[in-house]
Amino acid sequence: MSEQSTSVKELVWLASYYKRNDMPENAQLILDSIECTKHSTDEWAPIRYIEDALAKSDEERKSA
Repeated sequence: MSEQSTSVKELVWLASYYKRNDMPENAQLILDSIECTKHSTDEWAPIRYIEDALAKSDEERKSA
């Protein structure tokens, strides 16, 4: 099993944890990160996607 598939499995587990614990926004962000980076060979792409999305959200809150 490749390291990337292990990382994706862990992210899927984390998303399901968030869903079970009534945190759908967090779960959706993780699932979006997997979907948008599924063709990337960079195993850190989903994490970078999440970091970028959180930074953008933080900037939007500051400017509001």
